[in-house]
Amino acid sequence: MGDDQEHTRTILADLINHPNEGSVLVRGLGCENRNIHVLKSYIGEYDENRVKFLMAQECDNEIADEVEIIRGLIDCASGFKRQPVSVSRLVVGMKCGESAGLSGITANSLVGASRIF
Repeated sequence: MGDDQEHTRTILADLINHPNEGSVLVRGLGCENRNIHVLKSYIGEYDENRVKFLMAQECDNEIADEVEIIRGLIDCASGFKRQPVSVSRLVVGMKCGESAGLSGITANSLVGASRIF
């Protein structure tokens, strides 16, 4: 577990805080190591209308509870409006196909570029 647990929490928190996420439901069983109470400290401050939590072991009918929460999250997300952003803020991630040692450089010309625009 160790570092894997730490990395998992950090990645989940980053996904929850990602600006392209209109709303998020974080679902846990309630008994796992990555429980919601610990995860909240990694998330930091968040909009309680945009991010909701559900622990299955605390529900009589988790599906019905999730549907109700998701309906509220849809209402929250539908209030957001697209905003124009310069292409210079775009980050492109690429992964080489790993077919050969140099394929990332020869086949994917963007892999080695640190700045396109």
